[in-house]
Amino acid sequence: MDHNHVLEHSLHQLLRENHFKNINFPAPHPVTALVGLTKKQRLSGPNALSRKQLMDMSDSLHPYNVLIFIMCR
Repeated sequence: MDHNHVLEHSLHQLLRENHFKNINFPAPHPVTALVGLTKKQRLSGPNALSRKQLMDMSDSLHPYNVLIFIMCR
């Protein structure tokens, strides 16, 4: 049986293409889309208050007191 070099070359190209697709993922669209958390969310940490919690506090407290509460946290 003869060795088919063309078939071997084609299979090798397909294998390389498959490896390349598995390693190099396409960029999220639009390119400026966020992949993870925003910088503000990363810096705030796990103890950060949600928007709803802040709104509930601002309804019950004077805005100056809310600022002091957030700074003390």
